[in-house]
Amino acid sequence: MGRQSVFLLGVLGFFIYVGTRIASGIGTLPTVVLMLLLFAGIGGYRSIHGLKKKWAKQVLLTAVHLEMAFLSFLLAFVLIRDLVFFPLSYWKPEVSAIAFGWEGTLALLVLSALALVLGVLIARAGPRIVRVQIPIKNLPSEFEGFSIAQISDLHVSGSTAPSFVERVVEKTLALKPSMVALTGDIGDGHIEESRDTLKPLSRLKTETTFGSFYVTGNHEFYWNGPSWIEAFASLGMKTLL
Repeated sequence: MGRQSVFLLGVLGFFIYVGTRIASGIGTLPTVVLMLLLFAGIGGYRSIHGLKKKWAKQVLLTAVHLEMAFLSFLLAFVLIRDLVFFPLSYWKPEVSAIAFGWEGTLALLVLSALALVLGVLIARAGPRIVRVQIPIKNLPSEFEGFSIAQISDLHVSGSTAPSFVERVVEKTLALKPSMVALTGDIGDGHIEESRDTLKPLSRLKTETTFGSFYVTGNHEFYWNGPSWIEAFASLGMKTLL
């Protein structure tokens, strides 16, 4: 069985589990409609990339990403509910009845939606800067004050606004790092849709003393890893493999 088949079976199992667990609370028909809408969006993810109009592609890609995030939150909350309230059903059946009934299921859907909104707000705020000092014994004096800015998991795709990448670059350069390390999952999707969006990253080489270095993540290789490596090389980054 190929990797893609395993992935599709995993996605199918994912939908079946979530669907059956919430069906007992809100009914079969609403659950089927919800799951079909989510599955149709996620299932059509790759076909969206064939659209000619950029605005339509961006809107649909954004919608699919939101669907995937919502379903991920829903799965997490369903698992937590099941792990907590299944054991309680032996001692507090009345409490479990509420948790697995329409009230509890509706609460899961609302919590998933709220978590999605919070996630979007956090993402739009841009990356958070965390400063870490690493003491190194017998460090040569010429390396005193040497700093590395690490950037990870930007997941730049066809739905990413260029202003987001520009903001990341501005924040990074404001730190005045000696060098920059991009450590995987910087890209996510077909590189042809993201080349222009990635262009500001070239400043990370030209405006730092030791330039920028890049290592791939798994998401680049979901979408033709070598093409992403070539794209980052064209931006002046040295790829470490």
